[in-house]
Amino acid sequence: RFLYNPGLNIDRKLARIVYDSTVTIFKKFASQYNQIELGNTVALPDGIELRNYTGDLFSQSWGGDSWEASYIRINGKEIFLLDPFLHWGGLNIVKVRKNDGTYIELKHFKFTSPTSSDSVINYLNTFNENHILLISESVPNGVTDSMSVALRNKFKALGSTYVDSVHMNVWGDRWSFISYPTGSGYTVAEKYLGPLTDWTPAISSMQPQFQFDSGYVFHNFGPVAVYKNFSWNQVLYPNSSLTFDVFGIDKNNQNNLLYKNIVSNSFFNLDTIHSYTYPNLLLKTNLNVDTLLGSISPVLKSLRFNYVPPAELISDNYSFMKSDSIVQEGDTVRVSVKYFNVGFIGTSTSINTWSASSPSGIRILKTDTLNSYIQIDSSVRASILINTTGLRNVQKTKDTIYIYFESKLKNTENEFFTYNNTAITTLILTGDSINPSLDITYDGIKVVSGDFIQAKPVIVAKYLDDGKMQIRDTSNIKVYLDTNYIPYYIGSIKNPDIEIIFPIVKSLQATVIFKPTLADGFHDFMYVSFDKSGNYADTMRYLLTVNPDMKIYDLNTFPNPMKTQTNFIFNLSGSNVPNYCKIKVFTVAGRLVKTITFPANIGYNQIPWDGRDDDGDYMANGVYLYKLILEGNSKKETSIQKLVILR
Repeated sequence: RFLYNPGLNIDRKLARIVYDSTVTIFKKFASQYNQIELGNTVALPDGIELRNYTGDLFSQSWGGDSWEASYIRINGKEIFLLDPFLHWGGLNIVKVRKNDGTYIELKHFKFTSPTSSDSVINYLNTFNENHILLISESVPNGVTDSMSVALRNKFKALGSTYVDSVHMNVWGDRWSFISYPTGSGYTVAEKYLGPLTDWTPAISSMQPQFQFDSGYVFHNFGPVAVYKNFSWNQVLYPNSSLTFDVFGIDKNNQNNLLYKNIVSNSFFNLDTIHSYTYPNLLLKTNLNVDTLLGSISPVLKSLRFNYVPPAELISDNYSFMKSDSIVQEGDTVRVSVKYFNVGFIGTSTSINTWSASSPSGIRILKTDTLNSYIQIDSSVRASILINTTGLRNVQKTKDTIYIYFESKLKNTENEFFTYNNTAITTLILTGDSINPSLDITYDGIKVVSGDFIQAKPVIVAKYLDDGKMQIRDTSNIKVYLDTNYIPYYIGSIKNPDIEIIFPIVKSLQATVIFKPTLADGFHDFMYVSFDKSGNYADTMRYLLTVNPDMKIYDLNTFPNPMKTQTNFIFNLSGSNVPNYCKIKVFTVAGRLVKTITFPANIGYNQIPWDGRDDDGDYMANGVYLYKLILEGNSKKETSIQKLVILR
């Protein structure tokens, strides 16, 4: 929708009056309603009316015990015919209202004399086109008479085809019957079982359509600046009614009844409702039919709701301007941003708040109130000079901080939404400190995740930092094994598995020596360190394996073919380093030409060779075989590979 007024006065002093335009919401079509807004009602092309529902009528004629009970059910209401004084012998007759399926009453006729049939006929004469009849024949306890011809004819007139077979004074006789009148006769469900049939229940059931006798429609409106009025169009039928209740919805989303049972459907006045107290309204339409006298639902044809919508502030994320984007902590930065009024009326006051992220949480930088009129579809630019001291996380050399701007209306005005009142930008703050680093070795060897280590390694972590402030606190270097922190002290007793040394060296500020005893399998090592300024070293993490079996993995040479230099490379598992480690090089004819003896490590090994034989001469071009031999823990492990020399 839009409003067009070529003579619009844009004088700011008069703008609020000029823009105070009433908006009308016209609700007529089914598509304008959600199902949750309709209670026992249905939105049809011609209006909203009370809804029909599928009923459940059930009559069972059987025995008088709980495990074979005669039984009647009306739309979930259950009537067990178990009482020998109230239900046994003769007929149990139930009356139900046809319009809405309401249970009216149960009558029991025992047939102890010929006049019993007359009593039933008299009762059946109370049924009319607004009733449904349900019958369950009961066990013949005390029955001395059966139905008269007149009564049987009465049941035939109600649609029964089995009534001539019914003999209530005979054991095993079972008859159930449901009937109600329609325009062309009677709709009937009936079942009869004689005494010579199997002992099963005689069941009759049907699912007629019933109409709810009451229902409602919810209409939600708001938020609103000024309430005006509402009216509706309706169709009422005899013994039907349509009323409105008005609920105010407060800031806590709580409903408060303001008006009840409104019947005047022409411009009911709402302008006395305080819109800030109740920014939203819930209009409830109540539809009712007195089903004792009437049967046709009232119809809500349409609804008109007139009001003045509020202003709406939106902060523009794409309009930020900054004097700089990367600054050193302590510098000042000027930041500005635009915000717009995209609502339906102007506003005279906006409250602006600037805040920033910091290590201690969100910090409020500035709050001010703009007492200047903001007309529809106009913008205002707000600005701030930010001192960045204390906003940087000292543990980071460069820290991205978030600058938040929020604009909202004063606390006596409503707006449509608040989620779009905030705009966010970022600044990068730099520090002047240097991150420390860690140098970690296992048994003097640098490892990578996936390597093997021995069960009792000596792990050395060297803490390196060029900072002027020396660390002297064991908490600056933390060691974790399998996600568990390894303390330097257990209570007041020093942990014998770990120690820390603080040497007086400029770059090497601390050395941690960790000597764990490891079980077989995978282990997760993690090292965390930081200096006095809060600068963290990169977290060092290794996933390493202890394998008690001495075994050679990934034996290879690089380069291969070689010219004058190559390296024998392999991984080794085991609980301890082997006692005997040799590489023997053979010609393809099997002649030993070179023996290399070396100390092997658990994990990664790299053994260099210059291509000379045992006599010190360079070996000729060709193909050779080399054999790796390891002995230890009463076990010998070997592996043979091929090597090519090509100069």
